[in-house]
Amino acid sequence: MVENVVENLLSAVKQNRTDIVRSITSALLNEKSTESNLKDILNSNCSSAGTLLHLATSLKHTDTVRALLFCGSDPSLKNSNGETSFDIADEEIKKIYCQELFNYCAQSSADRVQQLLKAGVDVNCSDGEATQNTPLHWASTWGNADVINLLCENGADVNACSIEGRTPLFEAVQRKDAEILQCLLKAGANLEALPKSGPHSSAAVKKLAEDVSLLSLLTDNGTDASDCSSVIVKNGLEVDENFDPLSHKKLSLLWPLPRMLLHQDEFIKLGSQLVVHISPNSDKTNEIIQLWNDLIPDIQNLGINIQLEIGYLKNSSNIGVICEVNDKLFSQASSYRLSIFTNSIRLCSSDLTGLFYCLTTFTQLLMIYQNDNLPCLQIHDFPSLNERGVLVDITKEAPRLDILLCNIKILAFMKVNRLLLYFRFQNRENDRETWQLPYTKQELTELNSECYRNFMTLVPVLDVDSSVTFENLTNLQTSFSSFVSVCSGSNIVHIGPRLTTLIVRIENDVLCMDEARSYVSVGENQILSICAYVLRDSGLEILQQLPPNTALAEYGFNTEYPFGDLCDSYLRSGVAFYILNGTAAWNSCTANVDAAATNIHESVKAGYSNGALGSIVCHWSGQKLLTPNVFSWPGFVLSAGLSWNADVDLDLLKANLPFILNQYVFEDVNGKFAQVLVEISEAESLIDKAVHGDSNLPNDKGSILFELMIHPDEIDIDKIPVELLNKSFKKLRASESNLQTCQLHCYKQELILQQAQISHDSVLAACRLCRSLISAGRKPSSGTGCSVVNVGVSNLTATTKTDLANRFLSLRDSFTEVWNSSLINNTSQNALTDIIQVLLPNEIVYA
Repeated sequence: MVENVVENLLSAVKQNRTDIVRSITSALLNEKSTESNLKDILNSNCSSAGTLLHLATSLKHTDTVRALLFCGSDPSLKNSNGETSFDIADEEIKKIYCQELFNYCAQSSADRVQQLLKAGVDVNCSDGEATQNTPLHWASTWGNADVINLLCENGADVNACSIEGRTPLFEAVQRKDAEILQCLLKAGANLEALPKSGPHSSAAVKKLAEDVSLLSLLTDNGTDASDCSSVIVKNGLEVDENFDPLSHKKLSLLWPLPRMLLHQDEFIKLGSQLVVHISPNSDKTNEIIQLWNDLIPDIQNLGINIQLEIGYLKNSSNIGVICEVNDKLFSQASSYRLSIFTNSIRLCSSDLTGLFYCLTTFTQLLMIYQNDNLPCLQIHDFPSLNERGVLVDITKEAPRLDILLCNIKILAFMKVNRLLLYFRFQNRENDRETWQLPYTKQELTELNSECYRNFMTLVPVLDVDSSVTFENLTNLQTSFSSFVSVCSGSNIVHIGPRLTTLIVRIENDVLCMDEARSYVSVGENQILSICAYVLRDSGLEILQQLPPNTALAEYGFNTEYPFGDLCDSYLRSGVAFYILNGTAAWNSCTANVDAAATNIHESVKAGYSNGALGSIVCHWSGQKLLTPNVFSWPGFVLSAGLSWNADVDLDLLKANLPFILNQYVFEDVNGKFAQVLVEISEAESLIDKAVHGDSNLPNDKGSILFELMIHPDEIDIDKIPVELLNKSFKKLRASESNLQTCQLHCYKQELILQQAQISHDSVLAACRLCRSLISAGRKPSSGTGCSVVNVGVSNLTATTKTDLANRFLSLRDSFTEVWNSSLINNTSQNALTDIIQVLLPNEIVYA
């Protein structure tokens, strides 16, 4: 029997069949008589690589490595070459071992922690750039004294600081655990390792310790050191001698991050009046004045009055601003320089667009340092990609006009310069003249004008629904022409995937699209952008047949989309192209923020290095109306930052995201709302990762919770551990508590808070549905096979079904209220209708 088990496990590991590995090991664990057999099997050198864990590690099978570690494989065992499984792991697999170390520290599993450390896992490894916690942080937060002592004995840095400045000592005090605190103090923890000021400073820890009656432990151990700071004076200004400009957190709130930024260790204090001296040599003086006048209200709200003068800055005791537009001083359009000296501020740009971007950065600096002195610095900035767009699918979910107008200003403030409206036209053979778009021509004209005022361009994206055939296109020419003509400032028209397949074809190795422009009313001087998918496998010769003024649009929305290879092929074939990534905020309750970040980061990197015309982040409607538009903002912000500065590191991107969202989009004075959104989305994405793994997200079908609400009886729930659901519940509890303390000052703040609340409630309801199905379908007897079977909603108890139905009915009413306040055309059936119909099959359920 043992030989058969070993053979089956070897086969499963080689094929990366994690499900089979889990099934076999679970069966052995459940049988007391075979439990020792499992340990012997896992720890035997049964393959040429060594143990099963060695084999999975060498094959880079990430999910199988996790499964083997979970069921008790010893990573400290060595193969015939004297290597542990960790020794032969690549960097990605090593991250899994590190994750397991964190998990076992939190679970107080000292034996497993000892094995991982013995295997070679770094005792001071980090849980990610965004947080930079060490295993000792996790143990101090959740673990016991045995794990704390074990880590310290193996060289853990007892004074390590997280990205927020929290040390293990801080975590222990916040936990109110005297035993853990004593262990850390005995190992050498001290208050001097904490920041000198802020919520995690030594003073804050002492105050917290006093509140929880632990202060005597700190002072008795000699850690009570007074704070000190060294200040010198230069030019009458106080300068913090310990100021490290490269790690200055406030400057990281500039968004997008400037391409080039030099700091000086000096600050200036602005008064309530700021005189702007506009260079008299410019031929665009009136336009420059208008630009300033448009931004003056925002600056006045910060307590600074702006006075405009035409002329040069004269000697004055007051700080003045010099403003100049001169294309001869720059090598690239849309560029600017912003310099802050101790006695003046200089704003210089290549053109009016560059000046607009310069003024947005200057305004951001004033917002960030509203109550502090401005740092002296020099910024030289210019975009990585010329076109930086946001695509909004208005076919089913068109935002109300006032909301979209507000969004234009926010996007422009982050240097986005294209707003694309995507619409799928229907064939109306007997009614060709009917205007199909949700916005009237007058409203589109207003959008076009607002875009122009904010140095953006309104761009049409034409597509057709699945019922339209090639023969129907003549019926739609008037509709196409009207949409294109309203977007008068655009020199490009994008054609969506479905329409591209109708007007672009290949016959006998010849690309046929001679009449494509006439079908969609695109002028000869406009660029026609077609979906690249149609030509994906056509080869270099076909790509080289693309007519003049034609570009490709490469759509890809998950983490493993091959942007690198595709962009490289377009570069080699001499084709102009755009990259289109996604917000990952459709077919789900929230958004998969991690997946969106990876997708946008990889696509922009590939596009930038291969000469893409631009990057466009897409927000699709999805097949069912369930995801509030508030979750599109993480993707919008990520794209804005990367398409302007493609050199930004992915971890820095993720770390900055909540702060940027709170600062410029939601204006939360408590700085919590964006983190609440992230916590709610993580509660949903945790389950997707458990089922699909970390790769290729978001799934094309939608999130697991989304699928549960559409067809709950068809979802394989065997891969969803109850422990993971408990983590989701924990995140949801934390997010709901934080949501109550958010204080937004943005437009429609109450509506945005409602959107976050219904997303929280929908994830919570879906998790409860999932937990109910798991409880009902858990196998009562041991043995191989699935441990949980989806028995279907009809087999839940009557009480459970009634409780769930009431929750979803209440939730549906909330959705209806929010959608009516958010959207013009609520034409998509809400996904909640499906699950309510299943729970109440004999009732008439209205969408």
